[in-house]
Amino acid sequence: MNYIGALAIEGKQFNYWTNERLHKALELKLFEDQKDTIKLTSLVSKVVDKDTQEKIDVVKSRLIRSYGYCDVCATDVLNFVSSIFARGDARNR
Repeated sequence: MNYIGALAIEGKQFNYWTNERLHKALELKLFEDQKDTIKLTSLVSKVVDKDTQEKIDVVKSRLIRSYGYCDVCATDVLNFVSSIFARGDARNR
């Protein structure tokens, strides 16, 4: 019997974040699929086209509105994340 079936028999509900390996795999897959949606590496270069800047502003606004970041902190977080993606892109080439 599989893990999800065993949980159902016990009357428990499956939740992806209770399985650490599955949670990590989903997280990696989602980040991989979404990393090209907004070219975060463009944050590092400071040369951003209008469309990309609008997408960055949406993410920044959400950080401020939903997670309580100030404007400066939201920018710092985006710069930090973009530097991680930039290093990852460099390793893959």
